[in-house]
Amino acid sequence: MQESSIIAKYIDDKYAAKSGASLNPESPIQRAQVQLFVEATAGLLIQAFYKLLKEQDPAQHAGQAEAFTAALKAIGARLLEHDATLDAAQNAAGGLFMGGSLSFADILVWPWVRRVSALTKHRGYTIPAAGGDAQLARFAAWKAAVDAHPAVAGTFQEGDEEFYAEQYSGYANPSK
Repeated sequence: MQESSIIAKYIDDKYAAKSGASLNPESPIQRAQVQLFVEATAGLLIQAFYKLLKEQDPAQHAGQAEAFTAALKAIGARLLEHDATLDAAQNAAGGLFMGGSLSFADILVWPWVRRVSALTKHRGYTIPAAGGDAQLARFAAWKAAVDAHPAVAGTFQEGDEEFYAEQYSGYANPSK
């Protein structure tokens, strides 16, 4: 995760001036909020992802799946908390961390959510429906907003989910 963050920030620093768009908010407080969000959610999500993926005892899968869902709910909780700091226009602009603007908060956490296809293929995990759970509902809205953002949607092709899921076969089935 740390390498990805460093590389993403380097690319943003190098090309933001040329493109006119940065993934880093202008305000120092917003930059701090982005960093806090990433630090509070990414590590938990990545740890839960690998624990479930690597677990060889099927009797442990349900517990590990609950831990992964808890990590998704933690994302939703942090998003709900952050939403209260946005003004009405930002909140109305979309479900991204910064409202309608894609930021490091989105692109550093979302790829680990994108990898759920590996958990589905190897452990039968699917993201639960939100039902009445506000945290899962906010998570789902955020995921949909990131998925739909043109800078994200344009980076994937048909068949990518299966390709990425297959790349994790060695973690899920190390003896094969």
